[in-house]
Amino acid sequence: MARGLESDVCGRFALFASSEEVAQHFGVGEVFIPKSRYNVAPTQRVAVVTANCDAERQFSMMQWGLVPYWAEERSIANSLINARAETVGRKPAFRDALTKRRCIVIASGFY
Repeated sequence: MARGLESDVCGRFALFASSEEVAQHFGVGEVFIPKSRYNVAPTQRVAVVTANCDAERQFSMMQWGLVPYWAEERSIANSLINARAETVGRKPAFRDALTKRRCIVIASGFY
């Protein structure tokens, strides 16, 4: 991405894979994808894969957006949906989540 185009980042995505496809691809047991969605927006509940204490993958639904521990308002999650790979470890909003609270957001495509 060229400098100055920070607003041109992924802000929506689609998920039209079936529950069976997701379970097989990510190696998780029970998966329930409610229905195909073609315009998933920040703050909506999304399908994710996380790891439990035994490093086993598990499926769950979470709200899309990051709320740092120091945030005064949960509405900050609307704007904290993307991080740049080259600075994610240095930015206070993402640093702790990068090392301790990671997940895979399941998507069929993004735009």
